[in-house]
Amino acid sequence: MEEENPQGQLSSDTDFLLYTHDQFLTLRRATIATSIIALTAAVIVLLSFLYLWIKDRKRANRISLRCVVIACAANAVDSTMNLSMSFVNGPQSFCRAGGIISNITRLISACFLAIVGINLVLIFVINVKRRDLLEYFYYPSAIIYVLICTVVSVYKAVIAENISHAHDTCW
Repeated sequence: MEEENPQGQLSSDTDFLLYTHDQFLTLRRATIATSIIALTAAVIVLLSFLYLWIKDRKRANRISLRCVVIACAANAVDSTMNLSMSFVNGPQSFCRAGGIISNITRLISACFLAIVGINLVLIFVINVKRRDLLEYFYYPSAIIYVLICTVVSVYKAVIAENISHAHDTCW
């Protein structure tokens, strides 16, 4: 398991909690690579939506498509935060704020992708007739869900103590 010294700090072999230094660096490189790929894909989706919005607003004005675009925009912010936090030495106040922003954007992305699934079931399986009214429930529900989940993240970030490691980054 993990070796601890008498002061309660983790040993230098496992100074990144669950991972050795080499495992941590490998995981960080993988995160950087996947964040670059996700950011590129999100930019392509957002530009495609913008083009569709300009050329054919009627086809672009769909609840599911808007939810996918919101999820992609949130994912782009999350990827940007992952990239920036990978290169900032920690612990700093930027690390805590970046972690909270990253958690919020992950929640927004997951929530709006779930709304896409719920919307498609309601429209195609249950055959809801007043599709325009569904949108009035989706956005407030998403905001309430994200706010409730964010309160927990903010509370944990506020009470967490800064633990400094030799090779610490925000990520």
